[in-house]
Amino acid sequence: MRKKSRRNAATHDLFVLLRGTEVHRRRRTGRTLSRVTVLAFLAAAGLAALSYGVMYAGRMIFVESPLFRIRELDLHSDGRLRPQHIREYTGLRTGQGIFEVDFGEVAAALRSVPLVADVEIVRHLPDRLEVSVKERIPLARIRGRRRGLFYAVDAEGYILAPTYRSSALPVIEWRNADQLAPGELIRDPRVRDALFTLDFVQKEMAESQLRIERIRVGDPELLDLQLSGGTRVLLAREDLPERLRKVAAIMQTCRRHGRRVPSFIDATVDGDYPARFR
Repeated sequence: MRKKSRRNAATHDLFVLLRGTEVHRRRRTGRTLSRVTVLAFLAAAGLAALSYGVMYAGRMIFVESPLFRIRELDLHSDGRLRPQHIREYTGLRTGQGIFEVDFGEVAAALRSVPLVADVEIVRHLPDRLEVSVKERIPLARIRGRRRGLFYAVDAEGYILAPTYRSSALPVIEWRNADQLAPGELIRDPRVRDALFTLDFVQKEMAESQLRIERIRVGDPELLDLQLSGGTRVLLAREDLPERLRKVAAIMQTCRRHGRRVPSFIDATVDGDYPARFR
């Protein structure tokens, strides 16, 4: 019994010693973690303070410094917009901090103008700001049912401005044109095919001397063209480039042989196109 009691006592003492060691280890680990946490917090706070200091110094140097105030505004366009128009649309002025100008806001303000296609903005340090505007090029005039009212439109289908004045631009007759407003994009596939036809003839067939004066849009399957000289062409909306080239070849053949040009060409069929002469 005595041996057993001594053994139990020794076991108890060992348990107490181990438990004390474990408690001491946990406390030491907790203190270490607390120190690490404090150091990490101080490091983060230091970095934040340093970042703020750098930002503040940068603002003082670049934003508020009189060295970086706009002294020259180079505003220009490849079309009709004048520097005063660009200044009015954007609110740009000399004396502004060159780094205070928000390029996104300036570009958005200009792109809201129907005539503007693209904008490029460049800082020329320390004190010159350049704004270049690329304008949309009118390709045709669209006429609706209101007498004498036309809308200029570019190759992409953007409405530029209404006009009552005569113009050398070809006319697209479309009954829904009265519902248009400047800045809108025409999505009607028939009108877009008419615009493609005009753009293709101007860019890809310049030497063909094919001149389109008017395109009537209405039939879902075809375009009704009137050429300079009075020739009427019914043009199927499929395979437009190939059909246009064949029409141009007919006109060129007539001129080459000294014949009158046709008064009518049916370019809605496959193969040879029927033509009628005056």
